Amino acid sequence: TATVTETATLTQSSTTTKTVTATPTTTTVTSTITGPVSTVTSTTTETDTITGSVTTTTQTITKTTTNTLDGSVLRIRSDESEYAPGNQVVLTATLEMGTPNSVDDNISGVFVALTVTDPDGSLTISRTAQTDDTGSASISFVLPSSAIVGKYTVSASASYRQETLADSTSFTVRFSSPEIAITGVTPTDQMGNPKERFKQGGMVSFKIPVNNGGVSGKGLLTVNIFDSNGVTLAVTSFQGTIGEDLATYILSLTIPSSASKGTGVVYVNIFSDWPTNEGIPYAPESSATFIIE
Repeated sequence: TATVTETATLTQSSTTTKTVTATPTTTTVTSTITGPVSTVTSTTTETDTITGSVTTTTQTITKTTTNTLDGSVLRIRSDESEYAPGNQVVLTATLEMGTPNSVDDNISGVFVALTVTDPDGSLTISRTAQTDDTGSASISFVLPSSAIVGKYTVSASASYRQETLADSTSFTVRFSSPEIAITGVTPTDQMGNPKERFKQGGMVSFKIPVNNGGVSGKGLLTVNIFDSNGVTLAVTSFQGTIGEDLATYILSLTIPSSASKGTGVVYVNIFSDWPTNEGIPYAPESSATFIIE
């Protein structure tokens, strides 16, 4: 009888792989480089992703180029801010060079377009001037005696370094004081005959001579009446061309039935335009009294 003993050894091996992912980290760096004629903005974005012990960096670069003017400007100015009809106006456009692009840059010989529009929006001046060695270009003209009073707009434009440059300004034309004046106020009937007494609910008229020194232009004449208690009753006006030399106007208003009886007062003014439109007085206020019955 034989006895056999067997011994067996079992070896089991296993490998486990674990992946650890960290939250990505992002870094953004923005830099701006400004040159004579352009601005370049560069944005770099770096994203770090950690997988196990390995770090992966993803880099994104974005560049934006913006073309800009090189700093050259065109300026337009008038030699005065206010003129009267018949005055001379001098307009000067000045080209100012920004950062030089080359040794050949020159501010002389540049053509400049110049226009002037009157308060009604009508074109009154259309000229072209050429810059000198200092970059200046000028024109001059005389306002006619019939020039419209108010704000005039001046526009200038030129082409330089393949860019269009433009500028604008304004000046005002107004009667020079004391050339225009209200020389009197007389209560009258509607035919212009002098009259002193007026009925409640009836019409009252005023004859108003205006002397503007031989200069014809637009103006605004206003008439405001008050009763004996200082209560304003009505306002009327005339707006249009004020005739040359001495012109006489008759303006009429209705006296309200509720007006207090007694001595009323009328105030007469002349403006370039309504104050809400930046109108200004041309002359001192004039006044007169009348009787309300």
